[in-house]
Amino acid sequence: MVNGQRITFKLDTGAAVTAIPATLYTERRHGTLTRATKNLCGPSNTPIEVRGQFNAIIEHKGKTTKRPVFVIPGLATPLLGLPAIQELQLLSTVDSIQELSAHFQQLYPKVFAGLGRLKDEYRIKLMEGARPYALSLPRCVPLPMTDKVKEGLQRMEHMGVIAPIEEATEWCSWMVAVPKPNGKIKICVDLTHLNENVCRERYILPAVDETLVKFSGATVFTKLDATAGFWQIPLHADSSPLTTFITPFGRYCFRRLPFGISSAPEHFQSYLTQMLSGLEGTICHADDILVFRASREEHDDRLHKVLERLQGEGLTLNDKCQFSVDQVTFLGHVISARGIEADPDKIKAISEMPLPKDVAEVRRFMGMVNYVGKFSPHIAELTRLIRDLLKADRLDFLIRTDHKPLIPLLGSRALDDLPPRILRFRLQLLRFTYRIVHVPGKDLVTADALSRAPLHGRPTTGDMQLEKDVKVYVNHVIQHLPASEGRLAQIQSAQDADDVCKQLKNLVLTG
Repeated sequence: MVNGQRITFKLDTGAAVTAIPATLYTERRHGTLTRATKNLCGPSNTPIEVRGQFNAIIEHKGKTTKRPVFVIPGLATPLLGLPAIQELQLLSTVDSIQELSAHFQQLYPKVFAGLGRLKDEYRIKLMEGARPYALSLPRCVPLPMTDKVKEGLQRMEHMGVIAPIEEATEWCSWMVAVPKPNGKIKICVDLTHLNENVCRERYILPAVDETLVKFSGATVFTKLDATAGFWQIPLHADSSPLTTFITPFGRYCFRRLPFGISSAPEHFQSYLTQMLSGLEGTICHADDILVFRASREEHDDRLHKVLERLQGEGLTLNDKCQFSVDQVTFLGHVISARGIEADPDKIKAISEMPLPKDVAEVRRFMGMVNYVGKFSPHIAELTRLIRDLLKADRLDFLIRTDHKPLIPLLGSRALDDLPPRILRFRLQLLRFTYRIVHVPGKDLVTADALSRAPLHGRPTTGDMQLEKDVKVYVNHVIQHLPASEGRLAQIQSAQDADDVCKQLKNLVLTG
């Protein structure tokens, strides 16, 4: 009861004040509205419009508290803030996250025990005509990391993730040891060549905005985190040799789905989605499973059904799980009874990003801004000048030439296989999208006529740049000639005395 009037609140332990929608307030029922005594902000520190506040006596089951109640336009549901919740004793200390976690671990011990093993094995499918790739020598491991790498491999073998392999295999990749901030070593495998030949499942993930809509009306959330997600999927015996990798301590192959394989994320997502099908109020994304409902009773009932299914399927969870909370971060957003809000960490990251110095950094900045742009009605106007910096005049055109050797030079030849002058010209063309084809000279009427009748006059900017490029190339050639300075002086003196060389030099200088 609020000043004798019945109001149904949602408990919001993340709110410092109690508030009701402006559409619910009337002076006759709730009292005189006065100017708000404090400024209110949402989780992303965005200001909240407040119409005012009124003093209220809030009662519930014999408990009473005197609190200001804020009137907020656009608020969907009355929210009871943490101070009022505590004074009315609406939360029990039994519901701490640690005790909830221990409670569920007792009910479902298999779900919280080590690395799980799902029922269905995964078979890696290769494209037709796949060409095997195998290395015979391992990458060197720095001496200070040797013992930690051994321990990492032994731990993975003990968990059943990898196993030694003695037989010859057509595929063999490198192992990469990556130091972690906590001083431990992460064992990675470079499966680049295998990934080039793997058939993807192309499981289409739902759009983030499409997923966020489903949280409407939810007030209680549980976030479950799978233990080393991909490693819980057993790898088919026929596919294990494909994942062979070489180390200074021998060769190993994976017995579980490795993290580095391109088809792993989509297969794991598809597997979890099918596993949880039919359970309303449940969404999975990568390693995370989110359970949400409008009331605590509905939420707990759904959570028990989810944990029962996970236990039956063999999936295990780690200690990062959050149980029965009123606010959770999911898909880069803060989700609560108030709705969907921007993640404060992302807002902070945007505000603290250094000033962009090139196009790549501008794109990176705009990517972050666009991710939270839905929370600003003026995002297009505010970022217009920045977006103008990204407008590129990329031209898509066709080059026709009667000079056949030019086609591979500007087309198929690798950059590291080009002469320096052609390489610089090719690099200048990288910002364009073009095709180059051969056309007989007799069909290039316009170009042929212009080439035979060039304009005479002051050199253009392009001409001057070309001359500068030629000088760079010539200097590069001279600097790398297999001759001493004395020998070069002799060559120059002989050329100055030679009649043919003098004529050539004059033609080059005067045209």
